[in-house]
Amino acid sequence: LKFMFHDAVRSAAADCLPCLLECARGRGSEFRAQLWNAMLPAYKEAIEAEHDKDVLADQMHGIAQCVEELGAELLTADHLETICGIINQQMIEYEERRQEREKGSKDEDEDEEDAAEALNDEVEEETGVLARVSDVIHALFQAFGERFMPYFDRLEPKFTPLLDSRRYYGERQWALCIFDDLIEYGGQGSVKYQANFYGPMLASLSDEYPEVRQAAAYGFGIMGQCGGPAYAQACAGALQQLATMISQPDARSTEEGTAATENAISAVAKILKYNSSLIDVNAVIPTFLSWLPIWDDTDESPYVYGYFADLVESNNPLVLGDNNANLPRIFSIIVEAFHKGAFEEGEDKMNVKERLINIIKFMQSNAEVFGAVLSSANLDEAHMATLQHLVG
Repeated sequence: LKFMFHDAVRSAAADCLPCLLECARGRGSEFRAQLWNAMLPAYKEAIEAEHDKDVLADQMHGIAQCVEELGAELLTADHLETICGIINQQMIEYEERRQEREKGSKDEDEDEEDAAEALNDEVEEETGVLARVSDVIHALFQAFGERFMPYFDRLEPKFTPLLDSRRYYGERQWALCIFDDLIEYGGQGSVKYQANFYGPMLASLSDEYPEVRQAAAYGFGIMGQCGGPAYAQACAGALQQLATMISQPDARSTEEGTAATENAISAVAKILKYNSSLIDVNAVIPTFLSWLPIWDDTDESPYVYGYFADLVESNNPLVLGDNNANLPRIFSIIVEAFHKGAFEEGEDKMNVKERLINIIKFMQSNAEVFGAVLSSANLDEAHMATLQHLVG
């Protein structure tokens, strides 16, 4: 961690320490606690002395991985104070460097193009540090849940300014990720900050950068899934913006755009399923179905198709159509989802894949209906192979 002659050595050392904790699992909690009590001060000292932003990011990431490995059981209040002190100091220095860059850019007389390129490289490095700060916050929220709120309360003033629309897109992206974690893990303690993040999060759904749109869309999905009644109005207020984002002609024109769009579709599914008290669900369902299938984001697919399966299994008339006229469409959505790899191989934590396959098998149990559906679907050879694999 202190080897100043080669940056990669310091980065590798930062990456190694979480692995040592993992290797020590068999030695018991007391031994791992002793290791950690030696590691955290070493991380702190290294971070305070670090001059390279890439290495600094790796050191922060190392702390995040250690927190994930140890969990709440082996992290004491003193550890939390130390880690939050590191975060606070990093955010102070981050802001000081930003202000210095702004001042420097106004004073520069060098070639504009070279100056802009150098500034962009520097901002990218800084954003890498911010991303790793976000990782640490995520790990702490994941480990402690609402118990982390008193610590977050002290750090929050450092993060809210990053949501400003005039900030660099990477700053806005990672600030949104931090507030996503607040909503997901902070319980009702997150509600007091809703006035700070709701407006910027809503505006971010139409941001030109898909990374920002994705972080915002995920946040509204978490409001739907975890927010409860306190976020019902926020969820209802976001539906139109989410729909507009999904319906853009270039919504899937890039890999990043596709990820953002599928997060938005998943957000709508979560809102309709978990937090729809202020929404006319029946008015939204046909539009939701028109966005399917999704296939790129395997983390979000179970939520989207879980809600889709809910609708089909409950014989929702808006989904099935008059005289089951929509069965071919339902069939095609399911086959296409599997064909394009919408689900993790071997994973079915939410039992969604099995439910979708059972819907196909239920259609198959009526030969006449299945024949009509199959004829209407007009599957090519590759999709027929997918179907055969599903039904055996």
